[in-house]
Amino acid sequence: MKRILTIGSTIVVLLIMTNTRVIGQTQDTSAFEFFVYLGDNFMEDSIEMYLDDLNASKVWQLPNKLCLWKVNGFPFTSNSGQTYFDIHAVIQSSKRKTQIKEADYNIAWTVSPETVNANASCFDPMDYAVTDDNNTKITISILDTGISPSISSSSMPGYNYDLTNYTGYDYVNDDNIPEDEHGHGTHVAGIIHSITHALNTNADIDFDIRKTHNAEGKAYAADVIKAMHDAMDANADIINMSFGAKDTFEMGKFFPLRVALNTAYQRGVLVVAAAGNEGDNIDIAAQSTIPASFPEDNLITVAALNCADSLTFFSNYGKDQSDVASMGWKVAGPDLMGGIKYVSGTSQATAIVTAQAALLGTYMDAFDPVTAKCLLQGSVTSLPQLDTMVATGGKINLSFAITLLANTSNNYVVTNTLETGPGSLRYGLEKHCFIDQINFAASTSGQVIPIAARDLKIFKNISLNGLGVSQTILSVQGDHRGITTGSNSVLTLKNLSITNNGTSGQTILNRGKIEIENAKIK
Repeated sequence: MKRILTIGSTIVVLLIMTNTRVIGQTQDTSAFEFFVYLGDNFMEDSIEMYLDDLNASKVWQLPNKLCLWKVNGFPFTSNSGQTYFDIHAVIQSSKRKTQIKEADYNIAWTVSPETVNANASCFDPMDYAVTDDNNTKITISILDTGISPSISSSSMPGYNYDLTNYTGYDYVNDDNIPEDEHGHGTHVAGIIHSITHALNTNADIDFDIRKTHNAEGKAYAADVIKAMHDAMDANADIINMSFGAKDTFEMGKFFPLRVALNTAYQRGVLVVAAAGNEGDNIDIAAQSTIPASFPEDNLITVAALNCADSLTFFSNYGKDQSDVASMGWKVAGPDLMGGIKYVSGTSQATAIVTAQAALLGTYMDAFDPVTAKCLLQGSVTSLPQLDTMVATGGKINLSFAITLLANTSNNYVVTNTLETGPGSLRYGLEKHCFIDQINFAASTSGQVIPIAARDLKIFKNISLNGLGVSQTILSVQGDHRGITTGSNSVLTLKNLSITNNGTSGQTILNRGKIEIENAKIK
């Protein structure tokens, strides 16, 4: 990929995408392009027959069997004699093909109006920065509206927008120069760079800028998904997605973007996404935002805080789907036309967390998205006002996250029945991110260990092993579940009993896999 010398910074604002999955909402649906997800043992000859029957051609096909096809024109009559007048009928017909798992629309996503504020920002890049370790090189890929070629002209004391060296691509104009025509991407990139290079102008962090949205802030899902794969091929460690689409999330529902996110998991890439700016509880299916509501273990969803460390009035939230909260109020960043612009949104908050993840990554011997997520979430400073608003109940403390890297043991022993603190079950899960097994000391045999503050989050393969003569009892207390698992995790329960003594009707929310050996769940 061509390396481009430019100057850039970004304004972080949530990209709200219109729900266009319902037939009839054609204004934001590509009239000819559509996604096809092939079966595991598909045959090329059969696919060519499908293309011919649907008057379509292949735009691209990814290694994960997700394809973009394009109908060559309407109306047309298939080989079987059926006449097609629009993309809706083509998609429905595609779903009935034997070697096609799913098909879906290439929906359009549009940037939301920016909430631009006056000066007097409480954002200071130094508050989120640490000196990078230069142990591991980290590459950040930003999917957005691009970057201004004159971004460095906005630099001033305290704000480092001298982002002049990056790889990238423009999917709007199909060239190697991702020049911003909107402003959102420039602001986002500037915030990230100002934090990563606040203490070390030579930080070992590279930038990859992928322009997926045009001058009106509009993008198609196909460009976003292709950009994700190209970013992976460019060795991105972290992908910043300061945007989201309102859609109803259900575990069994097909989302082409989720297929790409799972591929990112397999490729070892962390995705940081905005929770959204509608003020909704995205735990509720009808109020979901994608990708924020996806349960993948390599995804961090970010809500926005104001200067008092309370959730902003516009920020989406959810104790299941929102992982952390960060500053998203009057965040300074470079304006597209030069100077500084102050913008509020979960996009800004997302950019800050991306920068923190990158700095943390430089301290790791090898970047791993699940470990990075665990370290960041395990470092949070708890804030009572966030206790039921985000999963971790707090905001990231990057310095503490770095200290947690010292806990490199593969095993952890629960030595007491406390809810929090060293020796507790929660402390082992949240502060010891390299473990794959948690054992319970003999002193906890037959004892009751409360799960009182919030769900225990499992987003890696781990075994909870009670070793005593009598089963250790994990007791759910309060208005929440006991355990929530991510979609890529395997949780093994041995010699334990989990009882629900709280007010929530659900003991475990399992999105991955649970294996049980001499354990009881009530």
